[in-house]
Amino acid sequence: MLHFNFKTTTKLLFSDGPQVYLPKRAWNWLRIVCHIIFWVYNFSTSFFAFKKQLQPSPDEPASTNLLVFVAGVHMVSTLLAFYIVGYRVVPSFMRSLLALRWKNEILLANVAYVAGCWFTMLCLFNIMDYWSFDYAFHHFTPPPPYVTRVWTFLEKTGPIGWLTEIVKGEFFIYTVVSGFNVSYVLLPLLLRIIRLSIAYGYDGISATEKNKMLIADQLQVVQVNQQLLEDQFKTLKEQINPHFLFNVFNNIYAQIHSTNKRAASLLGNLSKLMRYTLYETSDLFVPLSGELTFIRNYIDIEKTRIFSPERIELTLEGNPSNYLVPPLLLITFIENAFKHGIDNSYSEGWVRIKISINEHKDCLEAEVTNYVASDEPADGLPAVKQLPKVGGLGLKNARKRMDYLFKDKYTLLVSEPQNEYHLQLSIPLNRA
Repeated sequence: MLHFNFKTTTKLLFSDGPQVYLPKRAWNWLRIVCHIIFWVYNFSTSFFAFKKQLQPSPDEPASTNLLVFVAGVHMVSTLLAFYIVGYRVVPSFMRSLLALRWKNEILLANVAYVAGCWFTMLCLFNIMDYWSFDYAFHHFTPPPPYVTRVWTFLEKTGPIGWLTEIVKGEFFIYTVVSGFNVSYVLLPLLLRIIRLSIAYGYDGISATEKNKMLIADQLQVVQVNQQLLEDQFKTLKEQINPHFLFNVFNNIYAQIHSTNKRAASLLGNLSKLMRYTLYETSDLFVPLSGELTFIRNYIDIEKTRIFSPERIELTLEGNPSNYLVPPLLLITFIENAFKHGIDNSYSEGWVRIKISINEHKDCLEAEVTNYVASDEPADGLPAVKQLPKVGGLGLKNARKRMDYLFKDKYTLLVSEPQNEYHLQLSIPLNRA
């Protein structure tokens, strides 16, 4: 039986928290190649800039070892700054900005996380700058003017001394700019922020549409469950105590079994129908074999109502083992066929039922065809067809059940040839 968690659905439907889904971009070869091309260009320009800055004099070339050291430290620090800040800190900051639209209890934690990451990164890169220029100044002699100039600033403040020099201004501003390699990191970070802003905007619009669809689906679940509960309540009100009925059936069966075997068989089939309906259809899906046995028993009972049982045909193809179907779904269409194909004309009515199991596609295909009576023409007027009422409550509920259980994976086709009503149904089967 379908169970419905109302608390969960209420939270999703009426929550004032952010229901935004921001999917991650997949890494593909095109994206990787674009990153490689960008960084090759970035480091090539910085390498030639360092080559000029590290010259001891305009006429002397820069030391190869010093150039490799400074360029290597610069490359590593720039890559770390971009990918850590751009792919960890910036997305968290963007999500925090989105969360400002709601009173989210984790907003302060997100903001603190972003601020802490920026502060930690600034400290680490200033420590790295202090160590690298200390090493370059004392191990490469004579040091180039550029290294001497930078080390003069850093030596006065120490690795983290800039924190105590904020009031003086110059050391703080210099270490912030130097620590983040502003000319090489801020540009790609700015591009990253712009791309995230655009992507989050589109994703936000897409998320809004997804939320609308989610709410619509949840409302449909509520309606289907409400209808199921109403149907069950109505059935319970109309039922007599089943144990009493089964006891009566057993007593009657014992009395007529020796004198009228046909009536005893009919009563036995009726008892099986009631037992199956009451005790074996409480789950959302039931074994297909039991459902087909129920249909056979039902048709055997219907055959006793007419003088020519050969006018009722049932064909079953395929192996129903290991398959599950919604309970009492097929019988709705079969009952409708008997109602309009036999009840309206006992002398001419007929019903043909064919149920096939397609094991390759894991689907069930059913064809139900019944006779449609026509009034005899009078005074030269054309005959009037007595078409079945396809809009009945049972058929409407069956269609709603299939919409909920199978979405768009089922097909239901109806045609009306001459004096016939033909229904074709195909539904997916679940494996047990």
